[in-house]
Amino acid sequence: MTRRFANNAIDKNEDAHFVIKAVLKNGDIYALDLTGAQYGHFDPVLPWQKYVESRASEVRTLVPLDQVRIRNNLRCEESGREGLVISANAFATSQMEQALGKWVSENLPLEAMLNLPDDSFKQKRAELLGVLKATLQDFKTSLTLEDVLKARLKFIEEGRFFYPL
Repeated sequence: MTRRFANNAIDKNEDAHFVIKAVLKNGDIYALDLTGAQYGHFDPVLPWQKYVESRASEVRTLVPLDQVRIRNNLRCEESGREGLVISANAFATSQMEQALGKWVSENLPLEAMLNLPDDSFKQKRAELLGVLKATLQDFKTSLTLEDVLKARLKFIEEGRFFYPL
């Protein structure tokens, strides 16, 4: 997807911007843009059509969610700065997934959380967001280039990447 900034300028960067297109059981379609804040958009969930009209100048391709992981696994082999950035992002994602999994196992499944009364939902949401924020903050402050290189070499030597295929 080609991005639009909050000021409506089109991002000329050729890198893809991934957005989740979520189709609900009732047929409603939403865009889930977890990284939109870097472009000045601070509401991560919008109806799909409104999202496309207001935030994208072009939808390049629709990729099933499970294929995004496989693509990123393959891109971790790329050399140079881009490969390191992809590797660091994949490593950060794996840290977030571990933190989420741990929180769910110690608390309740996300589906059950969505069915809580408003006050309880807001409390659990705040707890979960606090855990994810702390995980990202820890990752951000403690990660070094040496860590990324070591993890990258280890995964490549083992014939795997940051996600199990």
